[in-house]
Amino acid sequence: MAQPSISRRKVLIGASALGASALAGCSSLTNAIPGGGIGRPGYTNWMPTPSAIGVGEFYPFAYIDGETFSNNKDRLEEYFYLYVKDDIEGTFSEPDVDFDDVQAFVDMNMAGVAETDLDAEYLTGALEEEGDFEEASEYGGFTVYLEDEQEVAFGVRDGAVAYGQSGMYGWSNPRNRLKGVIDAKTGSGKHYPEVSDPVALITERLGKQTFIAGREHSSHLETAPAKGRFDGQIARARALDLTGEETTATFLRILESDASISESTAEAWATKWPKLARMADVSVSVDGRVVSATGIADRAATDEFYD
Repeated sequence: MAQPSISRRKVLIGASALGASALAGCSSLTNAIPGGGIGRPGYTNWMPTPSAIGVGEFYPFAYIDGETFSNNKDRLEEYFYLYVKDDIEGTFSEPDVDFDDVQAFVDMNMAGVAETDLDAEYLTGALEEEGDFEEASEYGGFTVYLEDEQEVAFGVRDGAVAYGQSGMYGWSNPRNRLKGVIDAKTGSGKHYPEVSDPVALITERLGKQTFIAGREHSSHLETAPAKGRFDGQIARARALDLTGEETTATFLRILESDASISESTAEAWATKWPKLARMADVSVSVDGRVVSATGIADRAATDEFYD
């Protein structure tokens, strides 16, 4: 797969991936950064509010434990693995970050961050060698580089490289989106789960996993288990855990109100929705506003997490 520039790349958790279907191990993003609240995993400390990065009412997000994901690639459908790998390498091609360098990755569609084993000297050297960036500035402990064409801005420090992208929602300067990510990390700004109950439920229920993708959305007005949706559903997520002997897949649906669907409807989701029908040992539950389904995914079934 080619690695286009960030302005043209196929976004990992954009409309083609999450909009169609829903969207840790030993990384420093999950272990070294304390959670921002009770039960909230550390990666959410990088997630600004939607208004802070100018993306409207909500945005899709993804988290990947890069080390565990890469070490277990033989358990993943090949195209899914390569899609993730190539997309991340395309995103960070200017600072010369390979997938093997990424310990963990958080994407907020138009902004994101990778924790890496590379230091600031290497990252700044790569960006300056590119020669397509304005003179560096400092912000929140990061050295910030704005591309000459103002399509992307990178912020680097030892062990981390964040980015902001232009091109949508009327924001022409990607540096503003980058600053939103940095502000979230430094505590100058609020985090997405602090202002969104559905996102808080998703991140707290899923906790640390190898791959997580989720989003809020407008309320569904129909119950259609075969389509993976319920009346009053306002958010969805999917996750893979590769830390055990078997690959565990989890799907969540967040409802507007408690127990607005029955257990039998949830069970119909498990048997009629094609993605869940491919999993083994599926169990479903309705717990307040959260409908969840968990099963075992073989290698072929992990292609459901690409699309």
